[in-house]
Amino acid sequence: MHPNVPQTPFNLNLTSGVTLVNLEWEAVEGVDNYNIYRNGNKIAEVAAEYTTYKDTKLYAGTEYVYLVKTVIDGIESAESLEVSISTKESSGG
Repeated sequence: MHPNVPQTPFNLNLTSGVTLVNLEWEAVEGVDNYNIYRNGNKIAEVAAEYTTYKDTKLYAGTEYVYLVKTVIDGIESAESLEVSISTKESSGG
């Protein structure tokens, strides 16, 4: 294992709206950034000073699976625990 492999992110919490999911996790010291994954695909990089991300333009009433990885010197950590959430159903038509 590379000596600079960062600590795995923890305490990933999700909340949802109709077309969005908010992610929040505990900060990990010494990392360069966080990589956000949805359904196995990287969707964003978040600067180290932030521990939240808002994923928008999602489909109502749909389940999504998220995980976060920390990055240091270009090396990703192991995955956080995967957390799944469903967006809320649309109330109108």
